[in-house]
Amino acid sequence: PLDAPSGSPEAVAAAVPALEAQAVAAVQALRSATEVGMPYDLRREFAPVIEEVDLPVAEGLPPRRDSGGPVDVLRSMLAELLDPANRETVTLLVLRFASLLFERAILFLVTRRAFVGLGGFSTEEPSDRFVARVRKIQISVEEPSLFAQVVKYRAGYRGPLAAQPGNERLMRGVGGSWPGGDAAAIPLLTNNRVAAVLFGDNPSGRELPLTDTLEIFLQQAGLAMERVLLERKLDEARRRNGEPQDE
Repeated sequence: PLDAPSGSPEAVAAAVPALEAQAVAAVQALRSATEVGMPYDLRREFAPVIEEVDLPVAEGLPPRRDSGGPVDVLRSMLAELLDPANRETVTLLVLRFASLLFERAILFLVTRRAFVGLGGFSTEEPSDRFVARVRKIQISVEEPSLFAQVVKYRAGYRGPLAAQPGNERLMRGVGGSWPGGDAAAIPLLTNNRVAAVLFGDNPSGRELPLTDTLEIFLQQAGLAMERVLLERKLDEARRRNGEPQDE
């Protein structure tokens, strides 16, 4: 894991090159794991840096300035993903991140028979009304759609939304405008399978921003969800065996 620097300003400055090298190694490991289809928990690598950096209070040190860029957003959101309370927390964090990039987004649960709407948001109408409509959407896994493509190739998509039966059902379901530009769909994998797909677009036609950080976040969200499910199974096993529960 990455070692968080602490101590005097001189000690912190001296530790920066080594810390940068560790960060580069962590990102390279993430890329290598992704290429061969293996999970890599980037959150755990960066946890000490996120939570334990102890910069001294000293005169002459400039105040911290957050650029508000995609990397800063990713770091902040990964910190919140370190210890999610349940699957619903992970879902809300995914949609919150998506709201920084898209005017409209929907998270779909992948089941054996259909892609089922879980939740989402739209700048075109109130959230509660939009979510109620989203939860009525079910797209068969058998009919051609953007979601079927993402599940088949286990990879994200960014481009025009094709006139396919499943996509047309999606647009009828949300009741809004057909994307004026590109749309994006990103898989969330848990236990080596696509458990959910995030769909996002800009009905206004505004160009989509880069989604690299969102893709990394969804990869880590999948690992967080795996951990939540595992902890739930362990708690259930302890209850059956009459063992005390963790607080």
